[in-house]
Amino acid sequence: MGEAVTCRRQRRSRAESIILTVVVGALISSCGIGKDAGRVPTVARSPSPPVARSDVDVRRLVLPFDAYTLTDADIGELTTAQNLLTSRCMRERGLSWPIGTSVPGDRSPNRRRYGVVEMPVARAFGYHPPPVSTQRRSGDSDGADSTALSRKQRTAAYGAGGHGGCVAHASSAVLRGVPHADLSLLNRLDGRIWDASQHDPTVHAAFARWSACMRRQGYAFTDPITVNDDRRWQSKRASAAELATAVADVSCKQETTLVHTWHAAESSRQRQAVAHNATYFAGLKAAKQHLIANAHAIIKAERS
Repeated sequence: MGEAVTCRRQRRSRAESIILTVVVGALISSCGIGKDAGRVPTVARSPSPPVARSDVDVRRLVLPFDAYTLTDADIGELTTAQNLLTSRCMRERGLSWPIGTSVPGDRSPNRRRYGVVEMPVARAFGYHPPPVSTQRRSGDSDGADSTALSRKQRTAAYGAGGHGGCVAHASSAVLRGVPHADLSLLNRLDGRIWDASQHDPTVHAAFARWSACMRRQGYAFTDPITVNDDRRWQSKRASAAELATAVADVSCKQETTLVHTWHAAESSRQRQAVAHNATYFAGLKAAKQHLIANAHAIIKAERS
């Protein structure tokens, strides 16, 4: 099942396919969050998008910065476009492309941003990640993995010595005309705002209410980050103690509306950051839109 996961931004687990590594890398940030300064203004309070105050619907935990990165649906489209082009290139060489790409199925990028927030997850998995559903997508695929490629197929797909080949050709086509997008500032802003939000007076007060609730249930933790990152949970499977703690944690989050409060504080700061870095964020959005438009055009052409 894997070890427990820490809080913070999980913009996305990167990885299984060439499209995520080569193409999407320009638009999706890594899990690590930088600490360097971006322009983070002091923020006045403003209303946040509505979020359930008891049982949190993770699909509604949307933050302003999410509009500038790729969704699971976007990644699915890009992966499909990549594989369709690669398949055609391989067929032109008299070869098949037997690789199907699994992409994560409909996950919220902020599901664990505030720790465990879903009671069913707490009861079943504690602080360990629940299994992630996947959808298999492919261009012209029998579902085999990359180890099934013959030497001739591998050379055609990846080029001699790993340079060129059908995969690189497909990636270039998907990226054609896409403006350069550097997510380093977004990552820095994201990390700094997440850190700063914990010191917001409303969030600090919510932490205190949550901590008092936990004490009433027999647990001594000052904040939900501490309990989430407790080293006792770094095991292959959740223990009975971990499950009980996670249930208490979620119960207290619900009682104190902590997630709503924390989400509101972050949303306000992120909106202000977008406004104060308007040119930069407009560039990110333009790159994302162009990339997705390329994918749609490729899929339409290849399937017509």
